[in-house]
Parts: sequence; C-alpha cells; structure tokens
Amino acid sequence: MPSAEEYRRRAGECLTAADEATTPTTQAFLRRVAEAWWRLADQVEHNKSIEATLDATLDPSKAVSDPSQDTSENARSPPNEAGTTDQT
Repeated sequence: MPSAEEYRRRAGECLTAADEATTPTTQAFLRRVAEAWWRLADQVEHNKSIEATLDATLDPSKAVSDPSQDTSENARSPPNEAGTTDQT
C-alpha cells in the first residue's frame, strides 16, 4: 500500500495539473481528484494510529504512557448519577 506521503505527492500533481488546465470542468475535476488523494493519505495515517493502538492492547510492552490513551474500564466508564464511575 502506498504511504500517506505518496498519496499527498499525487494530490500535489493533480493540483499542479488543475492550475495548468484550460477548462473550468477539467480544473474542477482535477481538484476533486486531489481531494480524494488527500483523504486517502489521511485514512492511511488514521489506520496506522488504530494499528498502533491495537498493537499496544495486544502487547502491553508497546503501550503508550499517555493517560489520555488509557483504555481501561475506569477510563471508559462515564460517571453515574452520583458522579463516580461504576466499579463492578
């Protein structure tokens, strides 16, 4: 699978081609294609983030020490009406 950088490079090529295009229809089309390349790049980065989270879940030695990344039950439980988390 191509990297996010490769997708962004392709987006840049489309934008360059759009700037050089002679018709508004072609310019608009190439800009839409560039947007699609950018979305693919973002998706690749998002998928890598999910893979890292799964790796850390399956292999605790890869866990992130950032408390905002805490996936324990207490971190996921919303407060109850008393303002505390259920600890069943």
